[in-house]
Amino acid sequence: MFLEGSYAGLFKPLGFRALMSAGCDLVLAAKPGLDVRKPLRVATSFPLQTIAGFDRLGLELDIDRLDEWGGKIEGKIATGKYDAIVDLRSSGETLADNGLVVYECLDSVQTGIVFRQEAYDPIDYTYSPWRLFAEIQTIRNRKNQLDEGADVDLGVKNTLSLLADRNKRDKALGEEAVELAVADALKEGIEDESADIDWLLKVVSIANGISPLRYTNSALARNKKPRLQLPGNKIQ
Repeated sequence: MFLEGSYAGLFKPLGFRALMSAGCDLVLAAKPGLDVRKPLRVATSFPLQTIAGFDRLGLELDIDRLDEWGGKIEGKIATGKYDAIVDLRSSGETLADNGLVVYECLDSVQTGIVFRQEAYDPIDYTYSPWRLFAEIQTIRNRKNQLDEGADVDLGVKNTLSLLADRNKRDKALGEEAVELAVADALKEGIEDESADIDWLLKVVSIANGISPLRYTNSALARNKKPRLQLPGNKIQ
């Protein structure tokens, strides 16, 4: 099952074909009386679709307090940490049983198939959001350890020492930039060197109390008229 609106474009080069509605929607739900005009703290199993849906509807999302959960999340609002949840709705009975009402529909869900129509590498068109969020959470955990007084060995280059020392971060960024420039000149190793810099960007963001999702979305927002360019299509 795919959130067709969010994922169909990524799978089209592989031969994505939507078949039919799955009979459910991705919805924003909360207790009655939610103020949708303020930045909302959201728990969800679908963080990327939540970000896209909020942007599409013009709602404000507290991106630094967007938490990812698996399984049933209806009870998360009762903890007081969240204003709302974003989850799949079919009959709506589970939401009603937990005293939740639907405020917005963020996306529709369709069943579909993905088939290989040409020799494209899937890694060029898809990525794993779970790995992205796991990496961010790992760096955040190191920042929490630092804030709690963990001993730091500045003689080594690891996440904890980079978070602790701005000069060390700046030096690492310079070194990695040079290595990427060399890889660019040699036309090899570009993926690995780019990945090193991307990891450092996440470290720098979290060291300064900024969610890496903020700079990711800032970069994406620079494409004022986003359009998926598929293989074989001419740029209009």
